[in-house]
Amino acid sequence: MKSALPPSPPAPKRWLVVDDDESIREFMAALLEMTGGVEVAQFASATEALPVFAAAPEQYKFIITDFEMPGMNGVEFCRRVLALSPDAKILLVTGRCDISETEARRLGFCGLLRKPFPATALWQALEAAEA
Repeated sequence: MKSALPPSPPAPKRWLVVDDDESIREFMAALLEMTGGVEVAQFASATEALPVFAAAPEQYKFIITDFEMPGMNGVEFCRRVLALSPDAKILLVTGRCDISETEARRLGFCGLLRKPFPATALWQALEAAEA
């Protein structure tokens, strides 16, 4: 006997944005939320974000993280996230000039975006990461 209940709607895409600069964090979250069907969890530090991710890593489609943050930098955060979920897609966003796209990928990031950046650059980086 078939159930009379309609199928469950698809779970919304969840994104994790981690940056100690509130204006940049909110800018990225607002851009992501504009797409509709996206929930964005924002954190000012990787030490705050890691336990949330660890509790349900399968819920997050993408992670966007800053490089330099107090407590734990983006590279260490990436390492710990990938230990929990090896297929996680993590975009590194930084104002630093001493890290290349090649180095970022070697460290486990799916891409690199340099601050400051226009909204279109964020979309392009995320599209490239999904390809």
